[in-house]
Amino acid sequence: MEIGKYYLTAAQKDRAVSLAALRLLFEGAHKAAFYTSGKTQHVYKALGPNAANVMYITENLPGRCTLKYADLLFGEPLGIAPSDKNNAGQAEGLKRISDASRLHGLLFDAAATASWSGAAWLSPLVVKGVVKLTSLAPELVFPQRASGGELAAVEIIWQCQIAGTPYARVIRHAPGKIEHELWELNRAGMVQGRADIKLAGAGLAEVELTGLAGLAIVEAPNYSAGGPGLSDYAGEFASLVDEVNNRRTQISRVLDVHADPVVQALESLFDENGNLRASGKVLAVEDASKPAMQYITWQAQLSDAASALADARDATLGHMDMAPELLGKGAGTSADSWKKFKLSVVQTLARVNRKRIFLSPAISEALTICCLLENRFTPAISYAVSPLTLTWADGLPVDEEEQMRVITGYRSAGLISRRRSLMILLAGNVAAVEAELAELTQEDEASLPTGFQGQPPGLADEHPPTEGPGTDFGVGGKPG
Repeated sequence: MEIGKYYLTAAQKDRAVSLAALRLLFEGAHKAAFYTSGKTQHVYKALGPNAANVMYITENLPGRCTLKYADLLFGEPLGIAPSDKNNAGQAEGLKRISDASRLHGLLFDAAATASWSGAAWLSPLVVKGVVKLTSLAPELVFPQRASGGELAAVEIIWQCQIAGTPYARVIRHAPGKIEHELWELNRAGMVQGRADIKLAGAGLAEVELTGLAGLAIVEAPNYSAGGPGLSDYAGEFASLVDEVNNRRTQISRVLDVHADPVVQALESLFDENGNLRASGKVLAVEDASKPAMQYITWQAQLSDAASALADARDATLGHMDMAPELLGKGAGTSADSWKKFKLSVVQTLARVNRKRIFLSPAISEALTICCLLENRFTPAISYAVSPLTLTWADGLPVDEEEQMRVITGYRSAGLISRRRSLMILLAGNVAAVEAELAELTQEDEASLPTGFQGQPPGLADEHPPTEGPGTDFGVGGKPG
């Protein structure tokens, strides 16, 4: 950092501001993102005499779509195991790391973050001898890339206060090491000079050697055709969200006014100052054929506005490849509509699969780094670090009725065993399958005649036929 300069460069400030705007979309703070910031493409009038009283209704489609993608990716825990099934040491290490990291929740949050920001940043840490995986707010992370797009270094920069004095805290990840810096700032965020890093923590050193060949931080990108990750909110998405909010707001304004009737009263009921002994809105009229006072309401014609709102919603969901059925709209998921439902979500699942393609190597790399750090920095722990195998859950709920029809068909045709059928129905729970098979065997035996119980019947167990009277045939073929 340069003394006398702002602690972030112009490029770093632009990155932080753009990511902060994307976070507002995800969190549903759309009034701040559009109206308050003046970035809306529409005009909103105040309600009543108070100029600050502006109706703005948010429909948070970005956040709902982002969380739905995280549900489809990590709604069920990710299976993680060493590729070497005999590597019990690494298997135990992965369990320790997963427990310390609360890995399932961490990965769910990382999937949501990658969706709106373009990438999540996973940082393996050693805390008091325990290795765990953490995630960082993307607004604080400033990557430095080589000409090919790969990470050359990563800086994590944020402003903090120590004993009332503002500082800029810097953590720089480089191959094989992590550098720590502390810079004193003035109240405007301008750099005053380098400070002792020990002010930020007694045990901190300016340089930590990691023993890794690469960086001790991992970029978990959202899907992209190449290069850094791509936010799901890229392109004209913000304009679509602004349009949905505008349509929703304007319809609500009309309904709000029309749902508040005014009073019509005879002019003779007004005093010399035009006042009526009544509260609320009033309209004067001079027509003896009408009641002295009556409410007047309107019938709003909003079919065109509702259609425009539906079009804006469809365009927004189309940009996200999000099937409305997954957000609780459209067809249900009963057995008769299950095939139609699966067809309608094909586009969504295709995007989920693209996300998995880019998330899988990042998750494997981050956990592998954790295993290497555990071997290096945790006493009495030593095991070989082999590549990892990730097993993803489908993400969609199982239609049990459809599944049962398929299994019954296979069983009737003799194409699947009873054990295999139970493995499918009981989600591979071997203990539950064995218990169920034992009960079925007991039921089968109880249904047999007493003489056959305890052993499976076979041809050797059948009694020979008994000859009855008149069955003694002679040579001529006639009864003797």
